[in-house]
Amino acid sequence: MSQTASAPISVGRRSWSWANSISGRQATIGEKTQCLGSSAGVMTGESCSAACPGCLFSPAEPVDLNGYVIGQLAGDGPNGGVAYIASANINMHLLEIVNNDLLPGGPSHPMVGSTTVTNGCNAYFGNANARTTHEVNNYCAYTAAFNSLVTLAWAHEAQHMNLALSAGAANGLDLPAALEALVSLSYHEMDVVVVQRKPIFRAA
Repeated sequence: MSQTASAPISVGRRSWSWANSISGRQATIGEKTQCLGSSAGVMTGESCSAACPGCLFSPAEPVDLNGYVIGQLAGDGPNGGVAYIASANINMHLLEIVNNDLLPGGPSHPMVGSTTVTNGCNAYFGNANARTTHEVNNYCAYTAAFNSLVTLAWAHEAQHMNLALSAGAANGLDLPAALEALVSLSYHEMDVVVVQRKPIFRAA
């Protein structure tokens, strides 16, 4: 005759959550311009690059031991060898970016193609040296709608960022919390378990 014994235990959550690893901000002038391409603006992550302009997570894709560490329970008991996620370093720090060409301090361009612009820059600056798009539209050939366009671009990207932050904090999309709950019977099977959860890691 076989006998079994069991006893309930209470296990509290660890401190993992997006609370300490999710944020958003407006990029500084000149920051992460390689993430833009030809766009006027973009919402992306601090981990973005020319090769991955839309990367939101750092590490960019938390699989294959990139973004988490697997631990195992020691001993020869019934739970010996059970694998779990011992630590996770996934974060999502978002940036709203507007093309530097629209901002003060952006790149300068030679005064060619428009006598109105060239004459206006001569009149304002005393020369026809290369000027930024911001300078041309504010001083050489004033365009009232230009600054409204820049303000709109910032506001548009801020909407993307705020929605992504809200989605990331929603139930079921908290990536550190999703990793915390995963267990497997072996170290090597844990990677398979995480890969099966891959759609969650691309939710934002």
